[in-house]
Amino acid sequence: MGEGCLCLSPINKTLSKARISEKNKQQRSKASRKICFSLHPNKAPGPDGFNAHFFKITWDIVGEDVISAVQEFFRSGLLLKELNATILALVPKVPNPSKMKDFRPISCCNTLYKIIAKIIANRIKPCLPDIISPSQSAFVAGRCIGDNILLVQELMRNYHKDASCPKLALKVDLMKAFDMVDWGFLLETLTAFHFPHKVIMWIKACLTTPKFSISINGELAGFFSGMRGLRQGDPMSPYLFVIAM
Repeated sequence: MGEGCLCLSPINKTLSKARISEKNKQQRSKASRKICFSLHPNKAPGPDGFNAHFFKITWDIVGEDVISAVQEFFRSGLLLKELNATILALVPKVPNPSKMKDFRPISCCNTLYKIIAKIIANRIKPCLPDIISPSQSAFVAGRCIGDNILLVQELMRNYHKDASCPKLALKVDLMKAFDMVDWGFLLETLTAFHFPHKVIMWIKACLTTPKFSISINGELAGFFSGMRGLRQGDPMSPYLFVIAM
C-alpha cells in the first residue's frame, strides 16, 4: 500500500494490538449461524437468488457447507467472484426521476457474503469509539447523530448578534458519499490506525473484488468491476465510511 499518505500523518489515535479480538474456528462457526439467523428473512437476495429465509429453513442441510465456506475465506483471504457478485438496484430518490443522480444504487449482496462481511463488521464496530473523533457521531456505538444537530443549533443561536469579529459558517454536503470513497486511501487509513494486517487483507478482499450487474425492469444487465466506493447494502460499509471520513 505504498509508503503511506502524508495526509494521514496527523492521526494520533490508534488501536492496541489486543483491541480487535481474534476469533478461533469454533467461535466463527457459532458466529456464522448466529449472523445468518439475525438477517432479515425477506431482504432482496443477491445474484444467487437465495435470501436469508432459505438458509434458515435449510440450515440442517446447508449449515455445514456455509460454515466451511466462511472458514475457508478467513483461512485463505480469497473470495470466489461468484460469491461477491452483486446486483445494483436503482431506487428513485425523487417522485419523477429523470437523471442518474436521481437514483440511489442499492447493492443486493449474496447472503453468504453478508455473513462474512458482518463477522468482519462486528470486529470493527467496537473499535470505532477509540479511533473516531467525538465530533463524528454517525455509525459509532454510544453516539447519536441527533446530538450534532442540537450542537449546531446551539452554536448558531444568536450567532448574528455578536459583531465583535467577522465570522463564517460553512455547510458541506457530501454528494454520493459512499460512492466516492477511494479504496487505496481507505486501506492506508486502516493501516494508519494500526488495524491488524490480516483484518485489512480480509477487508481488501471484500472491497475490491465485487462484480456488478444492474437490475433494469427485473432483468440483469452487465457484469463489470468497480473502481471505488462502498456498497450500500454491505454490512461493513457504514463503519468503513466513518473510518475514511
